[in-house]
Amino acid sequence: MLIVEVIGIRVLSPFFGNTIFTVSSVISVILLALSCGYYAGGKLADRHATLEYFFGLIFLSGLTLLAFYSFGKFLLPAVSSKFSITVGPLVSAVLLFLLPAAFLGRCPRTPSN
Repeated sequence: MLIVEVIGIRVLSPFFGNTIFTVSSVISVILLALSCGYYAGGKLADRHATLEYFFGLIFLSGLTLLAFYSFGKFLLPAVSSKFSITVGPLVSAVLLFLLPAAFLGRCPRTPSN
């Protein structure tokens, strides 16, 4: 997840600058996504304690990160022109990183087989 945070800051920096707003927005969104993912993952861990489910979530998270990164190439110029430097990074981070990070948060522990 730390790599997703670092890449997220680097993706948003050309549009909003490397400011405290950009860094704190990405960190806040990642922590929110992890919290939601840990909650949902805790509920589902006992029902689906298989390696296929565990690695499927990681694969799904990677696919969504790749898709959202491609989507971000078109989204970020529009968002950066519509929102200020204080709100824009937060909106962009929510749109690009919330769902993939939540998927990664849904796998808080490895299944024991």
